[in-house]
Amino acid sequence: MEQFYLLNVFRERSQSERKNREKNHQIKTLLNLSNIPKRYNQAIFKPKTAIQNEVAEYFIENFTKFKESEILILDEIGKRVLADWQRIQLEEILSHRYNEQLPTIYITNLEQEAFQAFLGVRLADRLR
Repeated sequence: MEQFYLLNVFRERSQSERKNREKNHQIKTLLNLSNIPKRYNQAIFKPKTAIQNEVAEYFIENFTKFKESEILILDEIGKRVLADWQRIQLEEILSHRYNEQLPTIYITNLEQEAFQAFLGVRLADRLR
């Protein structure tokens, strides 16, 4: 039974890898046929969860740098809805920077009320 299970797992992985290779090939073909700049020709297909995992890993690895940097510039605040863990991390960074009086620049297209709603009352109050 275990050998049959392992064989099925191997087949599923092989099929998934083949589909990803086909998608990568299609993407590269479209990029070559379009007027998209050459720097994007190395684009590869990754499932959304893989990209999310990479972003999370990058953030975790650089969390202390964000908190302690001499100056922090946050761009496009409020452009996307934050997951709970992202909101917690953002609150921790901003609270630390506020308490340590480290300069932080916020860039957003949101109106003041929408920006305050996005950050939450506690954090928005600290920006005054």
